[in-house]
Amino acid sequence: MMIDLLIGFFISCAVAFVAYLKHNLDKSGLIASIILGTLVYGLGHWIFYVFMMFFFMSSLVIRKLVTVTNPVAHQALMHNHHKHEARTWIQVFANGGILLVISVIYLFWPSDFVITVAALSMAAATSDTWASEIGILSHNKPVSILKHEPMETGLSGGVTSLGLWASLFGSALIALVLALYLGLSSGFDLKVLSLFGLCTLGGFSGSLFDSILGELFQAKYKTTSMEIIEISTAEEDVLLQGWHWFDNNLVNFLSNVFVVCTFSAVVILLGLM
Repeated sequence: MMIDLLIGFFISCAVAFVAYLKHNLDKSGLIASIILGTLVYGLGHWIFYVFMMFFFMSSLVIRKLVTVTNPVAHQALMHNHHKHEARTWIQVFANGGILLVISVIYLFWPSDFVITVAALSMAAATSDTWASEIGILSHNKPVSILKHEPMETGLSGGVTSLGLWASLFGSALIALVLALYLGLSSGFDLKVLSLFGLCTLGGFSGSLFDSILGELFQAKYKTTSMEIIEISTAEEDVLLQGWHWFDNNLVNFLSNVFVVCTFSAVVILLGLM
């Protein structure tokens, strides 16, 4: 285990420092990423780290492409909604904290089932991130996932066709990594195909659940300039809906928990593990 922890530490340091230099992590996010990566690699299975790297690296690549492709939309989101800022330690653990718990479970119960649960967690995180990052490129305004009314770009609860497709493909990416691992380990069969489908559906469902939570409970404020934002920056901002403490990090965490618990149960009930 000590060797695995050291390997995880050095790899995580390299990846996190690159992200920090690219301003994708702040100092707290840098430290949190190193800690998370070290423990996931050292306590869990190496494939957990692969899931995490596919999530993290694909998110950075997409973020860079969005910044280059549509700098105006990127700057607007930075100003109005604090999107695309450097990730803090809270954001790191909101997306990867469940994977750390799963890694500890794997230490005492190594199995393909726990590996599948880890894939579900990262599929949910990747699905939601791809939806947010790519969805802002849509030429159509987002609509409320519940009310089907137009919403301002960047607000939680709004979805676009482009964002939904991105969400599905993001989830499928992690599901594909899982299927390749299981297939190469024990052979490609109907069970592997079924797990690929469930993992894809699970991650995608997590993104939808994230949007529902965001619309119903996440805090939204109106500024003195009549802008709608999700992070209050002045005492004059008026809370329109939700709770002050119910932010996007909590939404991400809860949607991840939802996917892991719900679809782990489905895997067991279908007798796939």
